[in-house]
Amino acid sequence: MSLLILATILALGVINIEASDVASNQAICPDIQSDSVEGIEGRWFRVYSNMKYHNVKCAYGDIVNLGHDEFVSTVILDLVEGGSDNITSTIKKEADGKYYDFWVDEEGVLHRDLTMMKLDGDFLLTWICIDLGNGRVGEHASIHSKTHKLSNAVVVKYDNWLKERGSQGGHFYETRLDECSAQ
Repeated sequence: MSLLILATILALGVINIEASDVASNQAICPDIQSDSVEGIEGRWFRVYSNMKYHNVKCAYGDIVNLGHDEFVSTVILDLVEGGSDNITSTIKKEADGKYYDFWVDEEGVLHRDLTMMKLDGDFLLTWICIDLGNGRVGEHASIHSKTHKLSNAVVVKYDNWLKERGSQGGHFYETRLDECSAQ
């Protein structure tokens, strides 16, 4: 769901983040795959992220299951200065058994990035790995909640889960939910 927040940053250039939180020294994406994606449909609110967003007051999204291991994700970013941005992508499982996020940037270029979703009760971990060029990849991970609920135990669990799989994208920061345009 929030898989596309990094894509939004890259495509729209309107979100102020700390770049050091995005880049990795890894040359390739770790081999992280989704567990069952049953139940990921619906509205999700980002409650933790491995990036600090200084001008986003709320991020949420809707996931629609199209069937046959294909989903549409629409992410809405409510901005501190007013207004919002949104981006829609298609997430689908390919022949290699992995899920990929397909999105088009502002120049009309289609991107295909490895992604992963992991559901645990009312929490959803999303992870996306983007080739940044020059032998570097960017990993973006977020934890979402259907209820705005926070949980340090879930943060520790997902951080450890990502690290066990070779990811460098697991250190999570609590994100803002104070002024969401949607509940």
